[in-house]
Amino acid sequence: KRKERKRKGKREEERLRRKHLMEKEEILEEPKLNPNPFLVENEWTPYEVFKAVIFTPLIPIRFILCVIFMALSSGFAKIAKWSRGKDAQPPHAYNFFEYHFLEVPSRFFGRIMLFFAGVTWVVVKGQQAKPSDAPILVSNHVSDFDALLCYSKFPICFVAKQEVAEMTFVGSAASSMSCIFVNRLSSESKTEVRNAILKRAAEVRNGNNQFEQMLLFPEETVTNGTCLLQFKAGAFLAGVPVQPVCIRYRWKHFSPHCPYGFPMLPFIYRSLCQFSLVTEIEFLEVYNPNSQERADPVLYGKNVREVIRKHLNVPTTEYNFTHSKQWVTYKKRLRSLKKTQ
Repeated sequence: KRKERKRKGKREEERLRRKHLMEKEEILEEPKLNPNPFLVENEWTPYEVFKAVIFTPLIPIRFILCVIFMALSSGFAKIAKWSRGKDAQPPHAYNFFEYHFLEVPSRFFGRIMLFFAGVTWVVVKGQQAKPSDAPILVSNHVSDFDALLCYSKFPICFVAKQEVAEMTFVGSAASSMSCIFVNRLSSESKTEVRNAILKRAAEVRNGNNQFEQMLLFPEETVTNGTCLLQFKAGAFLAGVPVQPVCIRYRWKHFSPHCPYGFPMLPFIYRSLCQFSLVTEIEFLEVYNPNSQERADPVLYGKNVREVIRKHLNVPTTEYNFTHSKQWVTYKKRLRSLKKTQ
């Protein structure tokens, strides 16, 4: 009994210590934006509960099929890496074999995987510009499905966060796609990526057909689609024409948006419980910068963002990836504070 009282005393002491630290530490205020670009609330409506009852027995089958087709895509990607040799470094230009026998099947398997993940229908509007007319595509970023969805439909490559390269299956596929990886917390990595983007854009602009167009998400992070975040200047440093792209997910009961820090397991579970998810990808007209925009990438990015904003009919905000991390920190602190009470 004495030991039990001692253990309880230590637990209570630790609880009071944590509570004191939480009260002493400044808790980040919620972003004063209505709506909040980082907030996703998927309620369990009666209809969602009904879908969960129907699909829960089928989730293992759908999940296994997703893994199988992702593994197939990754297998083709690894063959592509072996064909290049160990010393090959990105960016890499596809040869005939890699393009027709590795990339095309990889895109096909990726689309099948998305189908079993719930993205059953994709509507494409507009026309993708030629690489020589627009070496870079820029798009809003509203879901973790965005990159694979676009890749499965069009021959493009990406600038992706470094964490993607370390993901099982996805990392090999991304490397095979000649993706350029960036560590968002490293200034040196960002400088290297800027140089790689400039080099790749020049290659594509000069008619090097072995390189794909680059798709960049200037917001740097996923939002809930209610507004556009600040556009980073990296996509506009080259001063070349870009083609804006708008991505929309038509949903009513379950939001497919998964911002930074959002729990992945509940998101995957709810995604696998959906009957259908319709996605719309729309290519807008190529944006040709003027002399002032070529000299000022920040201005160039703001003007392109305004084009996308008008088309999506959503507001803009100067929040960025840093604010997204602050929002996640706020939520974690809030949960920790509730545990101490």
